[in-house]
Amino acid sequence: MVSSDTSISLDEVFVRLSPGLVSVVVEPGSSRLSSVAIVAAEDPPPPGGERLAEAAVLGVGAHDHAGAELVLAAAERGASLVVLRAGGRLGLRPAASAAAEAGIALWQLAADRSWSALHAELSTLISPPSRLRGDDELAGLAQTLATLTGGLVTIEDMQARVLAYSVSGEEVDELRRLSILGRSGPAAYLALLRELGVYDRLGVPDQVVEVAEDPTSGIRRRLAIGVFAGAEQLGTIWVQQGSTDFGGYAATALIGAARVAAADLTLAPPARADASPVADVESRFAAVLAGRSPSFLGWSTRLAALDCVVAGFALDDDAVDAAQGARWTGAVGKLLRVHAAALRSRAVVAPADGRLYLLLPDVTATDEVADGLRSALLDAQRLEGGSLRAALGPVVAGVAQVPHSRRGADLALDSATNVAGALTRFDQVRSRLLIERVASAAQAAEELSDTQLATLTRDQPLLAQTLLCFLDLGSDVVACATELGIHPTTARYRLRKAGEQLRLNLGDPDERLAAHLQLRSAVF
Repeated sequence: MVSSDTSISLDEVFVRLSPGLVSVVVEPGSSRLSSVAIVAAEDPPPPGGERLAEAAVLGVGAHDHAGAELVLAAAERGASLVVLRAGGRLGLRPAASAAAEAGIALWQLAADRSWSALHAELSTLISPPSRLRGDDELAGLAQTLATLTGGLVTIEDMQARVLAYSVSGEEVDELRRLSILGRSGPAAYLALLRELGVYDRLGVPDQVVEVAEDPTSGIRRRLAIGVFAGAEQLGTIWVQQGSTDFGGYAATALIGAARVAAADLTLAPPARADASPVADVESRFAAVLAGRSPSFLGWSTRLAALDCVVAGFALDDDAVDAAQGARWTGAVGKLLRVHAAALRSRAVVAPADGRLYLLLPDVTATDEVADGLRSALLDAQRLEGGSLRAALGPVVAGVAQVPHSRRGADLALDSATNVAGALTRFDQVRSRLLIERVASAAQAAEELSDTQLATLTRDQPLLAQTLLCFLDLGSDVVACATELGIHPTTARYRLRKAGEQLRLNLGDPDERLAAHLQLRSAVF
């Protein structure tokens, strides 16, 4: 017998069973179920035997008067429900009379359905998998999704029991109120959703389902999605429309949230008892960022070998104090988990050295994820404030090269080209970063610097600007003049004057390169 510490009403059980599995023969009133027992016709329960309080008794092979005797024995021992299959000369008439007399519910199993299927569904409804439990991670995810969509969020298991929900405002409708107060969706509305085929559509991974508003019942528009671990559905996420319409990113945010929820529900317990599974994954990723073995992530050999990329997010150091920075890291980290999961289902997010890093597997070019990361950047700044910068490192061959991609992201974040509100890609600024490094080294070695060039930069900025533009444009005088908005004759005059003051031979490639680097060092 399958039993549970909790119970569920017969009405809810009937609504949530597969359509056509059973039909109601006798329904005496409100009852609840907390266990399932199988009783064969040749082995009926003896009078005064084991109690079957709030049990569903499945009477396999019990027909005619044997079925009636089973009903009376089950009722005497405290059962709430007996299920029989029609058969025999008298069918279920004797059992129905006995059930009405004893005040116990009687259902009929469909002729084309199996007892094992009914037992499995009842067992799941009464005693769901223990891993589907509400926790702080799910509650935080619900609130993050509410922030991203502007709606009101509930995360439910496969029995429509509420695992977590976001903070509600005045716009909450009656369905949401009843679901949260009862920790389960109202049976009548669940039956309507099943009739409309909503649950069938929610059985497809990564498919966002829209449920239209019902003005007659006061139920507002909703978006929903199934939560899956592989082919197994674990639950659903529902977003009720709030005071404003859903934004264009709402569907993508739901896909990301469903993937994050699946990870939260299926993660193995962390090594430390005081750590959450999500924090354990974050710490493992942070260790890999710092150079630990990629096996630390626990990924499969195939996944670990895929091309991947690291993205970095940073708050300007002088924008907030340390306490605000810590709060920002936590809040933005939750937003980034949803955005990252929408881009790649196995994405990982972790804080390290005051920054936030995303690991996106199965990426062969940064173009694949750049737009999604820009959306994440804009949402983070819009919803959490702060002066935020973001950068993408180079794509690398497998997680073994993650520290290399992280260094590229850090270089791009620290580059003078990286400004607040913009995403800088390492592959687009690599050459400029190289020049910055070489120019900085040259500037630090005073004995290698041309003092006359330094004087020209200080005292004759127009000449220095023209010379730098000329060198930047491949020694093309016409292009230099066009860029500066001057006549080519003026450009040639300035270049000649600069050459005279510097005694610079622009025909010598070494002299051109040295002058170019020193001028660049003055710019950077």
